[in-house]
Amino acid sequence: MSQNIDPNKISLTPLTSEDLGGRRGVKAVTLDKQGRLSLSSALRLELGIAGRPAHIFVSIDLAQRVIGIVKHDAVTSVVNAAQVKVDKRGYTSGKALLDKFGLSQKSGPYKFDYVGKLDSAGADWHAFRLRSASAQ
Repeated sequence: MSQNIDPNKISLTPLTSEDLGGRRGVKAVTLDKQGRLSLSSALRLELGIAGRPAHIFVSIDLAQRVIGIVKHDAVTSVVNAAQVKVDKRGYTSGKALLDKFGLSQKSGPYKFDYVGKLDSAGADWHAFRLRSASAQ
């Protein structure tokens, strides 16, 4: 240790995931520059689909800029919904969401923050709100 530093005056503060720019352990989704919807590892663990391909339903509220995600077998009936296949890394196509929200793929990535669970169609959907451009 340098002779100029008094070890008794050092007070270490751990870095948080926000400090590191990551969102480890946080349920979140991202629309990346490749047009993919990426589910965080924490969300995949919560859905029970970590490390393996699976199917989900995705819903959208354009007015609130919110998307909802639920594992396909968690709901009994979702009218006119198509299952979306997620690969083992948590990626699926997000091009439909880009189109619905009127977002440019080139301007991405777009981050969605976890809002909470919403009860719809007899299941708890995980809801995520699109971050404002200034918070991206």
